[in-house]
Amino acid sequence: MAPRADKSKMACNKPSRTSGGSKKFVVKACQNGKEKVIRFGDPNMTIKKDQPGRRKSFRARHKCDSNPPSKMTARYWSCRKWSIALIGALTAAFHGGPDVSMEILRALM
Repeated sequence: MAPRADKSKMACNKPSRTSGGSKKFVVKACQNGKEKVIRFGDPNMTIKKDQPGRRKSFRARHKCDSNPPSKMTARYWSCRKWSIALIGALTAAFHGGPDVSMEILRALM
């Protein structure tokens, strides 16, 4: 069994990969003085969020734009991982495009 995430040692609103278990990512969601550990993502699936058709289908299926979820839900964090702003910044940084600082990339993740 994978080790449990220690909520006291986690930074607020910073998703990270799990070290095994039933989900791919874990995040400590913090909003209005409340904290909640959220696990999301299928560890057995490879996602291709850089493909516009797949991104569009995922975001439509999860209603990412029409009904914005609360930060305290797994749907919020999944939609954020599939956002076009994050993908654009990561792609630009990878291909040596416009100068994107690591602080901006960390903020988007």
